[in-house]
Amino acid sequence: MKSIFIRSLFFFPLMLSVVAEESALSASVSNVALEQDAVTGNVKVSYTLENAPCVVTVDFTTNGVSIGAVNFRNLVGEVNKLVQPGNHEIIWCPGTDWKGSPSESLKVAVTAWSTNSPPDYMLVSLTGNPGSDPFSAGVRYYVSEEALPFEGGIADEMLKTDWLVMKKVKAKGITFRMGITAAENGGSANTSAPTYYAKLTNDYYLGVYEFTQHQWENLQPGWSRPSYFTNDWRCRPVEGTGGTYIRGYSDNKSHRVWPNDGHSINWKGPDSGITGLYQLQRISGLLLDLPTEAQWEFAARAGCSSPMPDGSAVYSPTAIANYGRFPGSPDLPEGITVDRDTPPTKGGTAIVGSYPPNAWGFYDMFGNVRELCLDASGMTYAQDVVHIDPVGPSGTAAITKNHIVRGGCWKAAGSVAERKSFNINYCGIGSSALKNGSDCIGFRVCLTLP
Repeated sequence: MKSIFIRSLFFFPLMLSVVAEESALSASVSNVALEQDAVTGNVKVSYTLENAPCVVTVDFTTNGVSIGAVNFRNLVGEVNKLVQPGNHEIIWCPGTDWKGSPSESLKVAVTAWSTNSPPDYMLVSLTGNPGSDPFSAGVRYYVSEEALPFEGGIADEMLKTDWLVMKKVKAKGITFRMGITAAENGGSANTSAPTYYAKLTNDYYLGVYEFTQHQWENLQPGWSRPSYFTNDWRCRPVEGTGGTYIRGYSDNKSHRVWPNDGHSINWKGPDSGITGLYQLQRISGLLLDLPTEAQWEFAARAGCSSPMPDGSAVYSPTAIANYGRFPGSPDLPEGITVDRDTPPTKGGTAIVGSYPPNAWGFYDMFGNVRELCLDASGMTYAQDVVHIDPVGPSGTAAITKNHIVRGGCWKAAGSVAERKSFNINYCGIGSSALKNGSDCIGFRVCLTLP
């Protein structure tokens, strides 16, 4: 698999006509113009961005209908990223992508997206130089899955190795019920964690996949791989890292703990190594972090009040196995006890994205590895009020508690694991697993928007 790059061209004259201009909020796009090079056939779009930095995207249309983002993925210049105000250019190579008729007239719409309402997909390069920022080419934005600049689309291996792909979750102002009722859980009430209502005040990006071993290695070059599974390891989820390696969590009270100082990551991990998420923040220039439990569950539910991805009203441990890697999964012939060199098709963790996604396009939230959240456990939420952006206990109370992990995993059998994604799951990280890691605990990355 490889990304799409500009290749050899063939020229056909385009009828470049009326230009459409779009803007968002306080930003202003003006002076939009099209021209085609008579020799190369390349199309140049020039525009002026005024008032504020924005993410800029384009759409090409004929007869008022988009030609489809898959037909103009070969774009270079100031597009699909955060752009500073000023005069800018975009180059498109139509002969590479589009097989439209030369007689068709072409129009272009340039859209400026405000930083608190960017496009639906964000890509982060994991091979950039630490210390870069979102104005660099290392952070890209796309309006749809179709627009992603990789031949394999959302399933391209590059998005599981050298890039991080994230999708926007539109959660601002939405109230939803956390947890699962006894009726939904086959009559078994979860008395240790009753349901309650939560409201999120911001949209956020969430990793489409669980963070993989190759992605982790990009953040930690030179470190030995921490994960248990070694066969076909690159696109299997990273596990065995431990919370202290991920973001500097520790039972040492001098370390920073959520939520006292927001998404400030402790750079120093075990053995004086740089923590993974601190390195990711340096590379991207973004406050990428773990999701809160409420963010995780909202995305797992994907707008559905049912405990099942297919909308079924009652949770079924048999049916849920079709949506993730569990001991009961149909394609897990070797069961729970497997050697570290077991191929992902035979047992242990699966290649991320091996099972169908939920309704919002997030993979493996129902089973593969359990996923670490920001919250510490132990908070009791009242059922008769709506809790705004719940984050669990704070300060020293958080340090002394286990941290919450969510979702099922490849090795956990029985009712605890099978209460899956929608149930409050405190079966998680004690002091040993938090520090040293576990072969059934991983994570995915979140970015809360302003």
